[in-house]
Amino acid sequence: MIKIKGTLKGAASVEEEPKALVKKRQKKPQKLMQTGECPELEELMGSPPVDEAPPSVIGLIDSVLLEKTTEMHYLAPSGMFKCPRAAVFQYWGANRGRAPTPPRFTRIVDEGSAVHSVLQRYLSDLRFDYWFIPETKNHVVIDDVNISGSCDGVLVRRSDGYRWGIEIKTKSVRSFEEAKASERPESADKKQALVYAVSQGLWWMTIIYWNKNTQELLEFNVQVSPQFYEKFKERVRYLKPFVLDDTHTHLPEFDKGKCSTMFCKFVDECKRRGGNPDIKDPADGDGGWY
Repeated sequence: MIKIKGTLKGAASVEEEPKALVKKRQKKPQKLMQTGECPELEELMGSPPVDEAPPSVIGLIDSVLLEKTTEMHYLAPSGMFKCPRAAVFQYWGANRGRAPTPPRFTRIVDEGSAVHSVLQRYLSDLRFDYWFIPETKNHVVIDDVNISGSCDGVLVRRSDGYRWGIEIKTKSVRSFEEAKASERPESADKKQALVYAVSQGLWWMTIIYWNKNTQELLEFNVQVSPQFYEKFKERVRYLKPFVLDDTHTHLPEFDKGKCSTMFCKFVDECKRRGGNPDIKDPADGDGGWY
């Protein structure tokens, strides 16, 4: 069972749309006054008049406030394909009783947040041909399992409504150069981006890497495929019996290979339940996915 709530519906690509529709759009690209001429109203708007009035904004606000009275349990796209225990703890809303975060860790997180804000501001300043929607939230239900998160943004081409998602990652010099040499993003980053794409109705995502030392940028375009969607559903089915266990007693086996403790908030809970996570310093390379 698949339900999507409040998502952005994305066209697959211009090439995949009906030929007649593509031909019509190609004849009248939206120029938005760039030529200095005064276009006809429909040309400026990019479509004929829309008869449907918007829904009640007050009603939407009230629905959000009512939903906030009920705690929502969900899988986060950023953790679905990483440590399965952390994903289950996240869904349960387990105790985040880890010792105070070392100041250096806090600075790393704050640096990443600042870089996100800078790139989002650049994209928000786009004129004429595109507009940018930052921090697009998604809520989707796959096989009775909630998945919720916030993509770094969605770009929309004004002329035809084509849209795709943006995922921003700050990288150490080593991680950045490895991705540059291999000409592909890290596997975990690609999976996270594609989960956002699936849950927001987008066929494409652009992953942007920011080199922390040189401020150089890399970009990788990744597309949702039937093969990935099958892996996505398979992962949900694997986690489902654990996350929907109301007794909170059944957990995946501890997997040292999947354990990344640098930013994990469930280290103490994992230890209490038989896991053996080791706290590492960022210099050791643990948590370099952030």
